Amino acid sequence: MSSKKFIRITLASTFALAILTLNLTCSNLVAPEDIQPGRRDYVWTIDTLEYPGSFQTSMEDIWGSSSYNVYVVGYNDQAYGIMFRYDGKNWNEIRLADQFDAPDVTSILGFSSNNIWVVGAETYSMIVPPYTTTRKSLIINFDGSNWIKKSIETQNLLLTINGSSPNNIFAGGIYGSFYRYDGTTWRRINFDTTLSVKSIVTYSPEKTYVMSYVQKQSERAYFDSFDGTSFARLDSSTWYEPKFGQAEIWTPDYKTLYSVGDGVYKFENNKWKLELNTPDRIRRIKGNHSKNIFAVGVNLIYHYNGTDWYQFPSFIKDQVIWWSSVWTNGKEVFICGLALVGAKHIYFAVNNN
Repeated sequence: MSSKKFIRITLASTFALAILTLNLTCSNLVAPEDIQPGRRDYVWTIDTLEYPGSFQTSMEDIWGSSSYNVYVVGYNDQAYGIMFRYDGKNWNEIRLADQFDAPDVTSILGFSSNNIWVVGAETYSMIVPPYTTTRKSLIINFDGSNWIKKSIETQNLLLTINGSSPNNIFAGGIYGSFYRYDGTTWRRINFDTTLSVKSIVTYSPEKTYVMSYVQKQSERAYFDSFDGTSFARLDSSTWYEPKFGQAEIWTPDYKTLYSVGDGVYKFENNKWKLELNTPDRIRRIKGNHSKNIFAVGVNLIYHYNGTDWYQFPSFIKDQVIWWSSVWTNGKEVFICGLALVGAKHIYFAVNNN
């Protein structure tokens, strides 16, 4: 875990992290009607970064404050949780395991370069029979200098974090793990312990949406609202009779709500409507405004410019790519994922010419 290798254009891999940096142009205007659609005429290049001695590396989420300050978090077989930071030239490992007990990190959220949140769990294993493993909720914050563990009423592995402002952040995970941060304190919120929180969108402390699934029956998902006091069931869905996407919910403007899974859905008039039918699953949807949205999944990268959805052709030929997350600031786009080929794990970094 000490050394890293940076390579140009390497396509022989199994599990890969791909980061695509694109030049998009959008005017920095306030009025929604003046927002310019994101471009689609990109030139792609590929760099690779290998995690040394790794058999399995899976990066799950990505966030950046700029193209010179991008973070990815995920899992590696040699250590539970790993994080890399891109400075515009190189990817450097952030050794979370030096500070926390076998951390498993799953999701990242940032408001600025000196206010970044990462969630997951610390893992404790018994070295004598019965060799049990316990995971305790982990929330850490970067203040510009250090990663600091937050004091919380411990629950289980956290899977997601979302916030509308630094004073309104929610985190959720398995077996009903659910928290809210008010700018000062993380407070546990009671949630159904038979469910696991998969995704959260919060507009305000009084308006939050939660997507969860049955912990031991993951083919069924629920869509709830939270008013700051209680939850209300709005809808449910199954893999075989989908009503909404069961992978993630997201908003570009705190007005419009999307979900992704077996396609792209839009929440209108208190009902989900299928907006884009896709040939395989979509895992994440992200963007910086309503006319620059990316949806990524299994061999799929889609872009919405406010008018239509466009599918990018595959730029890594003859490989199955599991795109896992995406981030854009309107000028650059970073997409991370897994390329399944052979028996070795490497990373791809893609930058605009």
